[in-house]
Amino acid sequence: MYGTICYKIHVITTQTQPPPNEALLQAEVRRLQAQNELLRTENRVLLARIAELANKLATETNKGRQQALALELKILQDRINQRNRDLFGSKSEKRGRPDSAVPKPKPEKKVKHTGSKRTEQPDLPTLTVRHELDEADQVCPDCGGKLYAKGNTCESSERITVTERVYTVVTDEKQVYGCGGCGHAEAALPPPQLVPGGRYDTSVAIGAAVDKFVDHQPLNRQVKTMRRAGLRVSRQSLWNYLLALAEMCEPSFEAHHKWMLSHHKMLHADETRWRMMLKRGSTKWWLWAIAAHDGFLCLALPTRGTNAARQLLRDFEGELMTDAYAVYKALAKEAAQEDFELDEDRPWQPRFLLFVCWSHARRRFEQASKTEDDANEVLDLIAELYAVEAEAKERAGGDRNKLLALRAELRVSRSAAILDKINLWRPGQLSLPGTKLAEGLRFLENQWSELSGFIDHPEVPLDNNLIEREVRTPVLGRRNHLGSRSPRGAQVSAQF
Repeated sequence: MYGTICYKIHVITTQTQPPPNEALLQAEVRRLQAQNELLRTENRVLLARIAELANKLATETNKGRQQALALELKILQDRINQRNRDLFGSKSEKRGRPDSAVPKPKPEKKVKHTGSKRTEQPDLPTLTVRHELDEADQVCPDCGGKLYAKGNTCESSERITVTERVYTVVTDEKQVYGCGGCGHAEAALPPPQLVPGGRYDTSVAIGAAVDKFVDHQPLNRQVKTMRRAGLRVSRQSLWNYLLALAEMCEPSFEAHHKWMLSHHKMLHADETRWRMMLKRGSTKWWLWAIAAHDGFLCLALPTRGTNAARQLLRDFEGELMTDAYAVYKALAKEAAQEDFELDEDRPWQPRFLLFVCWSHARRRFEQASKTEDDANEVLDLIAELYAVEAEAKERAGGDRNKLLALRAELRVSRSAAILDKINLWRPGQLSLPGTKLAEGLRFLENQWSELSGFIDHPEVPLDNNLIEREVRTPVLGRRNHLGSRSPRGAQVSAQF
């Protein structure tokens, strides 16, 4: 009986949700105050232990014992730093810039007032429609006299309209001609079609390709959209026409690949997974991508190994920016071997100078900075590197030749000194294995020559962000399409 009554009261209070009781709020405040006091007590204990360790470290003569005490001291300092963040820290992940990275104050811009100002539409076609009064309305409301048109005097206003996509069944009547002498008959030729004898025009295939690979609409969704416009078509039919369109465009795709490799001395490379929905279950392919300031290309390949990278880069010679993936370093090492011979499994051998992205190096220290203050020093130094690049870009004013000249000057005069500071900072850091700080330090050590090589190559940027922005498009398509159902489907997706 008592349990039943309590249950009913609980249901009523849950449904009506009365305002919180003042006594409950006071109890919650007391609980939080007690928790804060506990944290402060733990801080005092940790500080006492740190002071004790510091005294031991100062008097200890054994080198091994000194290192052990220094490491324990560092662990305790990290713990107290985390406690202080729990008590007083901000939840924001933004970092302040170092003084040298603070940009010059820009002149104040005028406040942009919102209103009914019209957006210019220079890319739209225009049409002028003249509107006239009906004869019955051509009467003056003041005196009842007849209204006459004042020549070509008009009041103008604009409106923007949209025309719905319309699918039309076009019947091609091919005139038949006959020879009066021998009886030979011949019909006029219809317009060429993407699929000979097919029912759907090339424009339908192009529209489906744009909707799928530019606007990321899966074919089954397009089928529903087309049905609303009156066209009844199956997803398989649309795919057949996309495949035919891809085959027609394949020579252009191959020419684009050759152009990317031969007309650029500086390329970015990256790879991302691609889901395959095969009958035997889902599996993983990879999209391999290269990008330049004026081009982008993808290949869909079943592996993430060296041969796949060789197929992407072929005979490229120049400078390559990557994310430190080991395959690129293996290819660069192969290229340095004078006696390296190609075979049927390795038909290409790219030869390039390898550079590694500073954004990837920074990312590890950014994650480490949430728990270890030592990472903030190197983050400030990396910010100074980017500040030098930003200054060169601002002073160049969009002139690429001037930008390269400024980069060459500023990198030697300023960026090289910043790199020296980072290189001096590295060996003096103590880090626990498995932490983000240890991971960042190991990344700097293993990739230092590729990270610092940009100094003497002004055409090489600091990071691989260009291609990472470009790869977002196929990644968005991957999410919407849920992958491909066949190897050929993956290749068509990469091609488009």
